[in-house]
Amino acid sequence: MIPFFCSDLKRRSGIPVIVASVIPGIKNMDKLTHDAIHYGFIPELRFDLSGMDISSINEYLQYLEKKEVKAIFTFRSDSVSQINEMYSEASNYENILLDIEVKNYPDISFPLKGEKLILSSHYDKSFDTMKMYSKISKFDCGAIKLACRCGMKDMVENMFQIERVRDERPVSFTPMGSDTSARISSAISLSDFAYTYYEREIAPGQPYYRDMVDIMKILSKYAVN
Repeated sequence: MIPFFCSDLKRRSGIPVIVASVIPGIKNMDKLTHDAIHYGFIPELRFDLSGMDISSINEYLQYLEKKEVKAIFTFRSDSVSQINEMYSEASNYENILLDIEVKNYPDISFPLKGEKLILSSHYDKSFDTMKMYSKISKFDCGAIKLACRCGMKDMVENMFQIERVRDERPVSFTPMGSDTSARISSAISLSDFAYTYYEREIAPGQPYYRDMVDIMKILSKYAVN
């Protein structure tokens, strides 16, 4: 299949790439694959929440590879050895991007390809946004994901600051919290790739992927190429 790179997450004609977070399981492989192809979203596979062992994870990824479905592999953990084991396995698949927390980046012991790497940061203080962007931008990564717990006013200020200094790499800025409208606003205004949920919320305030697809269809009618 055609390899998946972070550059593929860049918004086009003003429309962001839709990512749908999902807790993967062997039973939902067929439906997820069908929906990802039909609706044109990128699944974010939250294997840290799935309870699947390494063998089952490989079975799942091999299935997606066979079906030529591109996906993002996410595994949050405090265990350095577990992080290295899981991400090392996922790095063998050309259709997979790795989403790694920037705090774990120095602990990675296997070769990383920058064009296949999304570096993430989740933080609680709005004024940390530019510090986190500056920190991540110094690393060899293909995309930057920032998630901040902030209200609408701070979100607007953060988006303005990011837009002013951002480089060519795709950026996703997510205002964490229960305000779904804030997430949608960020997707429309700034983010190259925007997070939704597939079956149920992985984080409070995530919009449903089908709703985001419908919103972007409407916006595409007015987008300027």
